[in-house]
Amino acid sequence: MKKIIILVLLLITFSFISCNDSINQYAPFTVDYVLNGIIRGDSTYQIVTITRSYQPDGPSPSEYKDDPSITGAKIELYYDNQVYYFRDSSVARVDTTHFNSPFRFYYLKNFKPVINKTIVIKAYLQNGKILQSETKTPNVSGYSFFDRASTYAFPPDSGGYSYIIWDDLGRNAYAPNLNINYKIKGDSTLYKILLPLSYYNDGSPEYAKILRENYIRIDTNSVLKTLDLLVKKYKDKSELTILDITLDLLVLDEYLSAYYSSLLFGLNGFTIRIDDPDYTNIKGGLGIFGSYVRKQFTTTFKDGYLKRLGFQ
Repeated sequence: MKKIIILVLLLITFSFISCNDSINQYAPFTVDYVLNGIIRGDSTYQIVTITRSYQPDGPSPSEYKDDPSITGAKIELYYDNQVYYFRDSSVARVDTTHFNSPFRFYYLKNFKPVINKTIVIKAYLQNGKILQSETKTPNVSGYSFFDRASTYAFPPDSGGYSYIIWDDLGRNAYAPNLNINYKIKGDSTLYKILLPLSYYNDGSPEYAKILRENYIRIDTNSVLKTLDLLVKKYKDKSELTILDITLDLLVLDEYLSAYYSSLLFGLNGFTIRIDDPDYTNIKGGLGIFGSYVRKQFTTTFKDGYLKRLGFQ
């Protein structure tokens, strides 16, 4: 459920950006229709939203209270010579400062794509408008996706950094999530603690973020500090069993990669853009339709290392 809420908030952000950037108060207003959807390769539950652009009466978009969500659309998903149909639903809004009505979306259950597959979506609106797009799940086949130069056992043989390196597919962006996995004595639950890549000089953590590079670098001291945080939380090292370090890597398709690149890599701290175009891959409208797949890498701890630190 937490992942679904995060995805819903992400889709809301997409809709807000797409709707407001397309409005020019000095030109005649035309309605644009916005389809946003991310097909997740790590889930069987998929979500799509459809909204329309709107023109507030005043200078503030928050003054507009008429929900721009489009309901009653027929949405078809074409995949591997089959057709799947989305159903509509709604949930209470987390943020009601703008709209008070429920957040409306379309969902598809029991659908989980595999790698290197083309997915086509078509949305038929009640007014006759058709929105269409397609994505291809990234091709991350084979056991050699992660490079042999990666650090398979911690700590590294030399230097103060561990590296996890993967194939550079050329056109992809990557969203890494790094954790230390552990268990508590008498509890079969697998617990995780987020592992920063390093710490800044002021002591604040630097976590992994969406990137274009095909590697991450982990400071050895960051692992030690994270283990210290666990000790402070549970007080007794003997209660903890430290298992390993895992990297969950989301590999974004070319459209999501291009979208994030336009947001995160196109500007710097000395740049101001007043003519940013709408990035869209939706025929007949605006928005983003893309996909991602997940790959996982595990780094174990070397024999005796954790015992020397006082862990079981």
